[in-house]
Amino acid sequence: MIRYAMAAPVLVALAMLLAPREASGQRRPPARAAEVNIAGTYENVSAGGTAYVYKRRGGYLFVNEQGSEARFEYTGRGKLEMTSGDWDPTTVTVGKDRRGRVRLRFDSGDKPGYWVRAD
Repeated sequence: MIRYAMAAPVLVALAMLLAPREASGQRRPPARAAEVNIAGTYENVSAGGTAYVYKRRGGYLFVNEQGSEARFEYTGRGKLEMTSGDWDPTTVTVGKDRRGRVRLRFDSGDKPGYWVRAD
């Protein structure tokens, strides 16, 4: 009986050594954060008026209240960068307002602008 009690820890240690492991230096890439579909109609809280966001292959087409267009693509979790267009704020952060609606924050030099989902 004593032999079995002494052999059990040795067998467990041996099994741990022989178990398959991840190769050292190889790690799984981090899971990519789900991108929020932001397509829809928005109210421009900062300047007034209605703005639109359309889903396009690889990104989104933003149309402001004046009809000016710019294309944005996700570059990170909740962050979009302008890939074409001539807008001063080139970075958009996706979030939620107090009522749970999608809010787009346009970061510019002086003061950020906000669009809030209207539909």
